[in-house]
Amino acid sequence: EEEEYNMLQRNLRQLYQSAHEHHRSSSFSSQINIILRTLPQSATIESMFPIFGLSRSLVEDHPNLRHTYRNLYKRLQQQNKESMLANNGKRLNPIEVGKYIMESLE
Repeated sequence: EEEEYNMLQRNLRQLYQSAHEHHRSSSFSSQINIILRTLPQSATIESMFPIFGLSRSLVEDHPNLRHTYRNLYKRLQQQNKESMLANNGKRLNPIEVGKYIMESLE
């Protein structure tokens, strides 16, 4: 399985795989049945603009990419504030936002 296509955190997946391997090596003949129940504590939208090509494995290989969304969002907020001050309250339009994101990721 490729790391970037998994929704579960690596440690949780390893726990499932370990349980499955342990069961396979035991003398039980029935299937193992693991049930994951979650209860969200809170939810926030972290980003409305997905950054394509940014995967878990890429971030692990390049730690400087950690918090890319948050840092980009903060810089974009600052850019929008500057635009509003310079243009009589006019915010960045979607094309300007997209252009800024693309330039920031180069």
